[in-house]
Amino acid sequence: MSKAVALAVAVLTVGAIGGSSLTQPGASAAPPARPTEAAQLADADLTAPDAAARVDEPGWHGPVTKPVTYTTQDFPAGVVCRFHTRLEFLANEVVTRTWSNDAGAPVFATATGKLVIRVTNVDSGRSVDRDISGNGTLSYPTPDSYVLSGPGIAAALTTQDTPHNKFVVVSERGYIAERVVMVGGQKRRTVLHLIGPYEDLCHTLAR
Repeated sequence: MSKAVALAVAVLTVGAIGGSSLTQPGASAAPPARPTEAAQLADADLTAPDAAARVDEPGWHGPVTKPVTYTTQDFPAGVVCRFHTRLEFLANEVVTRTWSNDAGAPVFATATGKLVIRVTNVDSGRSVDRDISGNGTLSYPTPDSYVLSGPGIAAALTTQDTPHNKFVVVSERGYIAERVVMVGGQKRRTVLHLIGPYEDLCHTLAR
């Protein structure tokens, strides 16, 4: 979900939120989780639909349906994890459905479909695959931001995000909401809410 999925993904200080803590991934890490494809929505182009929308009623247009394209991403050591990290998409059948207002700006969107990712510690060669297929929702509170939420989501959090330097995969039994804001042409993520077990792939791949 290149504009969707990295998969996003919101505001939380590095501490306990909703009963879960991002400061001790080892303690609350879940077994291989199955987050939704929304995981990488934060790295997809979710800013505006590119096809003609069906008008259902004044002020509410859509949905516009389109597939999401993902490309391999490399994060140098220290950007997400302390080691060079690579994110690849092994299977992608993600589709977004977007509703817009009269001005053509997105108001609400859903993302559904099969999405399987591979995350690699390039320094050691070790990798793990995670099936993050499922459903995610997006709302657009301001022209330069959106909120991605759902159960089972994966998010690559960089040094500029809150919390920072984690590759979080939330269990399908959990729930996460993250705000993504464009700042100087760059995405900034803040985890707003997190409930349930999760896995930090920076921790998993460092072992």
